[in-house]
Amino acid sequence: MGDIIGVNGFFQALPVDYLAGPATGERARSGSTAANAPASPTALTDEVEVSTLGNLLSRMSEAPGIRLGRIAKIRAAIAAGTYETPAKISTVVDRLLDRLDD
Repeated sequence: MGDIIGVNGFFQALPVDYLAGPATGERARSGSTAANAPASPTALTDEVEVSTLGNLLSRMSEAPGIRLGRIAKIRAAIAAGTYETPAKISTVVDRLLDRLDD
């Protein structure tokens, strides 16, 4: 993305000669010669930083045993307010107590 520039949240294409430096302008008017000019323009590079959360989510999506369909159904039930029923809570409590007894 070295060929775009951000201005107030909007992006526009850079002029074709942007990286080559000014052909006319202050340098040409000041009488500088090619010997005084830099040998080549500074190379622009793009960088991407991924957050710790982004890395974790990426690894989780690749993990075996994750049932995305099941997760979607649970999310929908939570959003609808129908996920936590007394029967489900009782089942979870019973399973938790069984594990604590082991």
